Amino acid sequence: QGVVAAMRQVAFHRGPLRAFRVGMPRIDHFPFDVWNRLEARRWRRPDHHFGYSDPAGFLPLRELLCVYLKASRGIHCTPQQIVITSGSQQALFLLSTILLAPGDCAWMESPGYRGASGPLRAAGAKVFPVPVDAQGLDVAHGVAHCPQAKLAYVTPSHQLPLGVSMSLPRRLALLAWAAQNKAWVVEDDYDSEYRYTGAPLASLQSLDRDGCVVYVGTLSKVMFPGLRLGYMVAPPALAESLVQAKAVMDRHTAIVPQMALADFIAEGHFGRHIRRTRDSNAERRDALVRGIASELDEQLACGPADSGLDLCAYFRGGHDEETVSRAGLAQGVELRPLGHYADPLAGPACIAPPGLLLGFAAIPPAEMAHGLQVLGRILRGR
Repeated sequence: QGVVAAMRQVAFHRGPLRAFRVGMPRIDHFPFDVWNRLEARRWRRPDHHFGYSDPAGFLPLRELLCVYLKASRGIHCTPQQIVITSGSQQALFLLSTILLAPGDCAWMESPGYRGASGPLRAAGAKVFPVPVDAQGLDVAHGVAHCPQAKLAYVTPSHQLPLGVSMSLPRRLALLAWAAQNKAWVVEDDYDSEYRYTGAPLASLQSLDRDGCVVYVGTLSKVMFPGLRLGYMVAPPALAESLVQAKAVMDRHTAIVPQMALADFIAEGHFGRHIRRTRDSNAERRDALVRGIASELDEQLACGPADSGLDLCAYFRGGHDEETVSRAGLAQGVELRPLGHYADPLAGPACIAPPGLLLGFAAIPPAEMAHGLQVLGRILRGR
């Protein structure tokens, strides 16, 4: 029953793509012809890897990820610290199961990613909602009200859904608390490839000196969601336990996609795809920000827009999120209320001001313009 109740919190997309679907990358930009060629080449040359494989994942892929993560996120790790998973959601479930005993407390950003609170609750943890402000997770609030927590889940580079980045003082305070209390920090870096202004932010893991942080990454936002490849970078002391847990869960993640991805990275396609997609996303982000400024400035105030696939927008007037969302859906537009991300048991400090999360990366310009027109009519009561 706990697992069923927890998984009700995990939203998934239904129906055809439409404005303003959140968390969705631009799939039509992906070089599927290249990917098909790489997979076909592997299928034509079956070898010993086509039997049961290493639960940790395809070694050449883990080696390439080490190089990529060092260059892009400042992460220093060995291939033995990386575990390939069937998407980051599996990584979060494994971590919740291995790191927590039933009844343990876990900090959870509120508002935050409900796909993370689901696995925590499924593991029997007591989820303690911690508020988020302009500097990210309010570490002092967590320390004051739930210092005994065994785990903290954070999205420090680009907080979901508010879009803020965790400040350096907050990062250091979180790491100090974790080290002092022998707690774990799960860093979900779900879309760090898409930063549009300024230098890339260093990962929280790169600041960790006590082996507290488990870094979770996904390739669904960079490649395409149907690929279902994610990974964890674990402290050396934890890596082997996670490999064993992965083996118990599903033995290993499908090997051919891992092999094709290793070739995709090694041949330079991965880097080119990220650069091309980042440029495309930036154009669509700019179009959305300009559209709101010109059409809805009196109705919406934009949150941070320097990274990611989505934009947080707050109501300037007294609109009801759920009423706006239902009206949008009735007219073919997806409008995700910020209240969707709040813990239902959280107090007022853990609830964002009324507003919407608007996805832009996958939305064509014409569909985006149509969505803004619909949203404008709804907010103006026409």
